Amino acid sequence: MSDSLAVVISAAGLGSRLDYGMPKCLVPVCGQPLIFWQLTALRQIDPEIEVVVVAGFQSSRVAGYLRQFFPTVPVMLNHRFRSTGTAGSLVLGAGILETEWVLSLDGDLLLDRPSLNEWVNGHGAQLGVSPKTTRTPVGVALDENAAVVGMGFDIEGDLEWNGLIRLPRSVVLDFNDQHVFPNLLKHLPLPALLSETVEIDDPDDLDRAEVWLRGRIDEERGRWTS
Repeated sequence: MSDSLAVVISAAGLGSRLDYGMPKCLVPVCGQPLIFWQLTALRQIDPEIEVVVVAGFQSSRVAGYLRQFFPTVPVMLNHRFRSTGTAGSLVLGAGILETEWVLSLDGDLLLDRPSLNEWVNGHGAQLGVSPKTTRTPVGVALDENAAVVGMGFDIEGDLEWNGLIRLPRSVVLDFNDQHVFPNLLKHLPLPALLSETVEIDDPDDLDRAEVWLRGRIDEERGRWTS
């Protein structure tokens, strides 16, 4: 890693739009829970990388899975997951870290290994953007230097915020406990990093994720290939 950095995976939400009856991070994609692919890719990039998962809805299932398959990954409980947003989980996870930088990764997001490598081994603050695919995108406005200067549901264009951010831990700890993107507005402009991602919000997204992921992994060995 280029900087002192740890990863917070926010996986506390209800996943009501997908309606799978379990946390989205445990929903199977290509035969393995989504969080398996996230943690496997991170460990392939840096076997020593520090990761904390923040769980809420059915937290015992998330904790049980991690104890069995990724026992060195700690789980923080967001007991207020029904009344807080993703920023609440992010702040809880960052609160137990001692690294200078925090990479925030939502528990329903897949990105290819080359893109993830850019996030782990890059420098400085970054805000992730992807081509618009979600039904209620947080649009982004970029300036001539490829920095994000505006974010919002009313911003038109081809790009959306994909939920990824790399920020100093001190900045993250100053967030309120609601949603992340309003907390980011006072810190703009932020350099944009274009990443190929798939966000799983509903059954159609899950089907798309299966097709997308199958071309990037070795299913038999359970590893990323690209």
